[in-house]
Amino acid sequence: MKTRKFIIATIIITSVVLATGCAGKFKHEKFSNKIFSKYDENGDGYISKKEHLDIALERFERSDKNDNGKVSKEELKELRIAKKMPNFVDVYFKNNDHNSDGLVSKYEIFQQAKIDFMKSDKNEDNKLTKSEIQDFKAE
Repeated sequence: MKTRKFIIATIIITSVVLATGCAGKFKHEKFSNKIFSKYDENGDGYISKKEHLDIALERFERSDKNDNGKVSKEELKELRIAKKMPNFVDVYFKNNDHNSDGLVSKYEIFQQAKIDFMKSDKNEDNKLTKSEIQDFKAE
């Protein structure tokens, strides 16, 4: 359970890094290795599409405090990361609320995770290397 919570927290942090363009703060090799090893659940040296999507959906489920299948701004404001990063909620909704209804659904998260995976997978082999993830973060 602790590993799952850490993975979810890592995904949220990475999402904020990607969304806010502050990836430069996290380029340190030790940090990158730690993050990558947490994403690579089966230890094969790559992040598969399934691992990527599973992590995104777990993050969503953690954010959906009332289990209604949608995340509101109020639910996000309760997350520790939102309290530490003032623009987290706005960035999250900008990137994930595709239909602009003020809620983020599991479907929207799933779609955005697929888009992010495809953008990251430069060689189109359906798996992400550490350098592909770092390049995507830098963009």
